[in-house]
Amino acid sequence: MFVSPAINLVFWSFALAWVLSLEKKKCECSDDWRREYMKYFFGAAIAIQLLILSQNTKIIKMVALPMGLATLVYIGASISYITDQRKKRCECSKSQARLILFSVSIFQAAVVAWAVLRLVRKSR
Repeated sequence: MFVSPAINLVFWSFALAWVLSLEKKKCECSDDWRREYMKYFFGAAIAIQLLILSQNTKIIKMVALPMGLATLVYIGASISYITDQRKKRCECSKSQARLILFSVSIFQAAVVAWAVLRLVRKSR
């Protein structure tokens, strides 16, 4: 599945803005290592999208595997983090951005699961 780097750039910027807003309003119930991870992941994702737009294939190839692994960690971290925020009834993190980020993370997890199942079936 291919999504335009420009669309990805907008999405990751939107996600980073949400995390930074939690820090700015000193949302204590959202303070967690996963929030920090997502902040740095979103920054890296934005940088990668800029590289893709610049068509710097040499660097893109160098960072593809580490970023792929970081993305898997991000998907799990974001789903568990947002689920915990909802369970804790963390009102200062509650927003449309949180809902959108959670929905996209669930979709990403489903795509990864589907791809793994395809690989397993193909290897038989």
